[in-house]
Amino acid sequence: MRLRTKPAARLKIMILIVALASSCASTKGQADILKMIADAKTPADHEAIAEYYDQQVTEAEGSSQLHEAMAQRYREMRTHPRWETPEHCVKIAKYYEGIAQEDSELAAAHRALAQQSH
Repeated sequence: MRLRTKPAARLKIMILIVALASSCASTKGQADILKMIADAKTPADHEAIAEYYDQQVTEAEGSSQLHEAMAQRYREMRTHPRWETPEHCVKIAKYYEGIAQEDSELAAAHRALAQQSH
């Protein structure tokens, strides 16, 4: 037996699954990065922190792209909820773009610290 769901319901389920998976992964990552920052002394330590931020950039860019795609899907719907759903998704996409930029700058800063430590 196949469960039939509306596209909007499938989208909500997909978002929930992604959010839950990200939440679980980021809690461990947050604890690790706090320790990494506290213990950073060597160029390798700073490079490891920069790599963490590179990973955060990739995740933020992915979230931004997902929200851009969601906005497009909402625009394509014949009917969508009364609230401004596409614009909401675009705002979130821009938010994640900003996060990606900040994380990129943090990665660069730690790479500079790694170079200074040589």
